[in-house]
Amino acid sequence: MEEGSLRCDANVSVRPMGSTTLGTKTEVKNMNSFRNVERALEFEINRQIALIEDGGTVIQQTLLWDANQNVAVAMRSKEEAHDYRYFPDPTSSPFSSMRSRSHGSVRRFPNFPAPAPGQVCQGT
Repeated sequence: MEEGSLRCDANVSVRPMGSTTLGTKTEVKNMNSFRNVERALEFEINRQIALIEDGGTVIQQTLLWDANQNVAVAMRSKEEAHDYRYFPDPTSSPFSSMRSRSHGSVRRFPNFPAPAPGQVCQGT
């Protein structure tokens, strides 16, 4: 971020409304702006929903975001969860996205956690 650049990877998993079990996870890579993060997540969420609604199954894999074509293409498959080698960030709040066919996409972002004492800087 010092250079004004951004690189983001995201894991996406959808589940039926009311279900507590997460679906199969995919990882989307190569997003380099907030606009591309939004487009890539919307693309992958819609892809997974359409695939499941058509009777298919989501394959655990890594997808590469192509910002020029606004598509995510398969980069490599992930056979096991340990292939991801990621650790949840204890300071990040969970993100929830809901989609309604009749009302388009609805996004809800959680509140940020309160800063720990000493983390807040006051201007002088």
